Amino acid sequence: ANANIVKNVMPYEIIGGNPGKVLKKRFDSDVIDLLLKLKWWDLPIDIIKDIQIYLCAQPNKESLEVLVSKYSITTDVKLPPIKP
Repeated sequence: ANANIVKNVMPYEIIGGNPGKVLKKRFDSDVIDLLLKLKWWDLPIDIIKDIQIYLCAQPNKESLEVLVSKYSITTDVKLPPIKP
């Protein structure tokens, strides 16, 4: 609370103190790389609902590799526009 963060925070880092400093990473580097590759936040909501059990569990390399191979969004994939 009331921490001053004056630099970018890398994904899945835990920051604490004032000024804010990196305390640790939430996951190991392999898991972070897979989470970033999966880009679950860009997936359609119906897919997120289907895989939420995996997203809410402690991530492990094996399950994330399966999800990435099945659901990762590449730059070639065009998602349909969102209807207002």
